[in-house]
Amino acid sequence: MRELYYGDNLEILRQELPGESIDLVYLDPPFNSNRSYDLLSTTRGGGSRPAGITAFQDVWAWGERAEREYGEVLRGPNENAAHLTAALRGVLQDGPIMAYLVMMAARLIEIHRVLRGGGSLYLHCDGSASHYLKLLLDAVFGHENFRNEIVWHYYNKFSAGKRSFAKNFDQLLFYTKSGRYTFHPLREKREQPMRQLLRENVDGVLKNKKGPDGKVLYREVTDKKVDAVWRMPCLQPAAKEMLGYPTQKPLALLERVVLASSNPGDVVLDPFCGCGTTLHAAELHGRGWIGIDISPLAIRTVEERLLRAFSGVDFTTHGTVPVQAPLRSTA
Repeated sequence: MRELYYGDNLEILRQELPGESIDLVYLDPPFNSNRSYDLLSTTRGGGSRPAGITAFQDVWAWGERAEREYGEVLRGPNENAAHLTAALRGVLQDGPIMAYLVMMAARLIEIHRVLRGGGSLYLHCDGSASHYLKLLLDAVFGHENFRNEIVWHYYNKFSAGKRSFAKNFDQLLFYTKSGRYTFHPLREKREQPMRQLLRENVDGVLKNKKGPDGKVLYREVTDKKVDAVWRMPCLQPAAKEMLGYPTQKPLALLERVVLASSNPGDVVLDPFCGCGTTLHAAELHGRGWIGIDISPLAIRTVEERLLRAFSGVDFTTHGTVPVQAPLRSTA
């Protein structure tokens, strides 16, 4: 299954995806940053600058759409999500953060519906609204199905701030639909090799293993289990995989998600697929995939990316994608 959808992911989730049809969901939704994100163009000096083409807007306001989706959440089948959303509105009132959370609540309910019983979800966010999103996930998926809060520490980028600590990490909230789910522990290379004692069983007792000269033997360990802090650089403008998409994530990050929580032949869904990094990782490792995005520039970027990366890849794009200006400008 290789399907790319242009349009509102809430409508597509409801109309196109049957229940219990997806094995893994990764979503990197807007972060409630109150910003517009422009595509980046490469400069002669190797840096980047806005290309004058808006990729998407992360700006929220309470209005008719938020009111409609709020009503749908309250009337929907998930009573916990309805009670929580109503309580949040009582505290936050009808402002930008509440409009954002209503948008997320409606979509998380549908994502839970389309996940198989053994499926997993990774929600990528930052500190802007992560505390509220975790409450929503507890309501929709159940607190007992929370598995990890993964910290992606991108040590090669720091936000400047005179009155706060520099921000150099995002969070991935890992939930499952039930206690029965796919998970494959991962390993990564150590920064420095570690010496480990060799042990042997001698008459039922574990003892240090020794060589012919009587000295204790060691082995050099060069890898370790991946823990919940993922120390991985973010993409810089000069990176080979950089496409100019403003919120692009490293392929290595999405490979971890795909390899840890799916099997070959499983179906991976990204309902905010952006420039298609999740779909690239899924295709690379023999998974089926479904991507959805409301930005025509994102859909074009995904199509071009996949056709360049995989010779003869066969996928279907649903929806009429408007013709757009070039993805990159030259300078």
